Amino acid sequence: MDDKVSRSEIAALVKWAGMELSEAQFDQLCEAYPHAQRMIDSVPRDQPRWDELANVFEFPPEDAEQ
Repeated sequence: MDDKVSRSEIAALVKWAGMELSEAQFDQLCEAYPHAQRMIDSVPRDQPRWDELANVFEFPPEDAEQ
């Protein structure tokens, strides 16, 4: 995803969420948004919906130790 999200796009998201922010809060949100989006994008989405990521563990292949 492109990190360049415009302030007007963020303002639309804020309005959609029903938030009322001061100018300073909005500036902080605009600065933090790209970092939060990168974290969201890093969440794996190839797991079945019923798998809780914190509870799913797969042993590495046997040859991983060699």
